[in-house]
Amino acid sequence: MELRHLRYFIAVAEQLNFSRAAEELHTAQPSLSQQIRALERELKMILFERTHRHVALTEAGRMLLPEAREIVQRLDALSTLREASAGPQGPLRIASITASTVGVLPQVLPAYRETFTDVEVSVETWTIDDDLRALVERRVDVAFVRGPLADTRLEAALVARERICLAMPSAHPLAALPKIPVRAIMDYDIVGMRDEYTGSWNGLMNDVFRNLGVVVHPRFEARTLETMLGLVASNMGIAPCSAIVRHMLVSGVAVRPLEPRRLLESLYLAWRRDRADVPVVRSFREHVAKSNLAFV
Repeated sequence: MELRHLRYFIAVAEQLNFSRAAEELHTAQPSLSQQIRALERELKMILFERTHRHVALTEAGRMLLPEAREIVQRLDALSTLREASAGPQGPLRIASITASTVGVLPQVLPAYRETFTDVEVSVETWTIDDDLRALVERRVDVAFVRGPLADTRLEAALVARERICLAMPSAHPLAALPKIPVRAIMDYDIVGMRDEYTGSWNGLMNDVFRNLGVVVHPRFEARTLETMLGLVASNMGIAPCSAIVRHMLVSGVAVRPLEPRRLLESLYLAWRRDRADVPVVRSFREHVAKSNLAFV
């Protein structure tokens, strides 16, 4: 039996709703249902009575719930106690989004690894939802995400302020300008990213544009930053973006700052609230905080 199966069971038992439990766990509902069925098969008991409109604990489920809570709480407490009793050492598992992988990590990881030589750093670059899911499930120690966050199990700190820029084909007429007037973007096709893959970035950026009298309606939308820049390089349009994009080497793409100058606060480092004082977590978040990053 895997510990995550018990976490999934507890979430469904407390919510009595698979959709809400999946949202709490930052996972897909079909995957959650499969994990619960796998747990039931392993235990050889039915834990939930299910209909299309109703979810309830069976007698076996009601008996398992307090036991599952105690097991999870004891193992979590033991893990935290063991880690907090030592200095920063062992694995530091970082979940990252593309923006932080290319912009933040190169500025913070070299000095961190030089200072904390007993810490073994690993990095996975995922989507925001995958980062949050891995953090909630304790599969990673810290995660770079777009915030702020609503999950009360997590804490987060702002990593950097980012200037809004414009990515365009290198041969585009606007590329000849050192700075782009924001209203100029309304004359061209826009390439954007879907809201569900940008966290708070799209909403904050659109609020800025709206206050400046500019409304952006992307003609093309991508799921990843790499795809968005590939479409720009393919002359499909221009793309409002973070200054972090300057750290990405994409052939055929030029990046210029927009005027008037606007900075967004959207990129956060997150960690589980109950693991804030684990040495590898504390040392890394304090190190990032001291770096005073800005992408302008």
